[in-house]
Formats: sequence, C-alpha cells, structure tokens
Amino acid sequence: MKKIAVIYARSATADRSAILTQILECAKRAAEEGILIAGIFHEDGHGAKDDRPGFQRMMDFLRSRQGEKTVVLMDSPARISRKIDQYQQVQAAFDELNVECWDPIPPRDVAAFLKGVFEAMDKQRGRRAGRKATKNDK
Repeated sequence: MKKIAVIYARSATADRSAILTQILECAKRAAEEGILIAGIFHEDGHGAKDDRPGFQRMMDFLRSRQGEKTVVLMDSPARISRKIDQYQQVQAAFDELNVECWDPIPPRDVAAFLKGVFEAMDKQRGRRAGRKATKNDK
C-alpha cells in the first residue's frame, strides 16, 4: 500500500513564490519516496496565529482519515509554529491521528528553528524564575 501525504506550506507574508517553492520541494520529496499526495494546504500569515484556515482544513482532512497512517510534508517544523507550546500541542494531535511529519530541511533552517526553540525556552525559564519580561522577551 502506498503512503499517503499532504503538503502544508505557509509564509508569514503574502509571498506566493515562497509558498510555491515550499510546495515544490515537498512534492519533490514525495516523488522521491513514492508517496501519493492527497492534498495541498497553504496560506500566508504568522504561524503563531490559531486561526489559520489552511492549517484547519489540513487538520480536518487528517481527522477524516480516522487514524490511517498519513505523512505531513512541510519545508520546516516552523511552518506549524515557532511557539514551542503550540508546536507541542500540534505534535500531540498528530500522534493521536497516526500522522508523521517529514521535512526536507536544509541544515541552516534547522539551526534557525532550534535557535528559536532555545530562545523561547530561555524566555520561559526567565519568567518562571520570577524575572519580569523585558522588551526583548516579546
């Protein structure tokens, strides 16, 4: 049985070429792996927003598969969210739905993503230690 995948692409700006590039990279990965693409979901807008219609349509599609193994292809985990708590919530939902995430990430993007994750963790630690948030924390 062939693996089924969806592609999720997002750009923080209304840059259609960035979204198209993401889709093409993910489609290339799907072709290399012999994966059938069942849907392409995309949008522009900040990843920290909860009201992303393209993302919600993708989640509805994944729920409709009732736990069948599905792959979500994206060019970076940051497409889901740059907020660690939001990313963890989505990852937990993916686990419940039997969804894997694959991404053809160039190493520089992994480093940038991890830098953002560690910065977010540092901010949370600082706030927990009783330190007031500064202008740089926002």
